[in-house]
Amino acid sequence: MGQISSLMQVDCFRLSLLPKNFNSIIFITYCLIFSIVFMALVVGLSFLAGFGVLFIVSVINLLISRVTGRYQREIAKATDNRMKITNEVFNNIKFIKVNAWE
Repeated sequence: MGQISSLMQVDCFRLSLLPKNFNSIIFITYCLIFSIVFMALVVGLSFLAGFGVLFIVSVINLLISRVTGRYQREIAKATDNRMKITNEVFNNIKFIKVNAWE
C-alpha cells in the first residue's frame, strides 16, 4: 500500500510538471541553435571555442543529472518504507478502535 501511494504521488507530481518542462525543452533547443549560429556569424571560426564550452557544460550537466537520479531513486525507496510503516500504524490504530481496546 505504501509503494502504491508513493508512486501515485510522484506520478501525479511529474505529470503536473510535464507542460512546463516540455515547453522548456523546445525553448532550450531553439536557444542553443540560435546561439551557435549567431556565434558563427558574428565571431567566425572562433565560435568553436564557445561551442566547445557549451558541449563540455552539457556533458557535465548529464553526469550531474545521472547522480541526482540515483539519489532520487534512493529517496523514493526510503519514502516507500516510510509510507508502509505509516500505513501499518494507522491500520493498527483502526483495529484497536474497532475492537474498543482503548
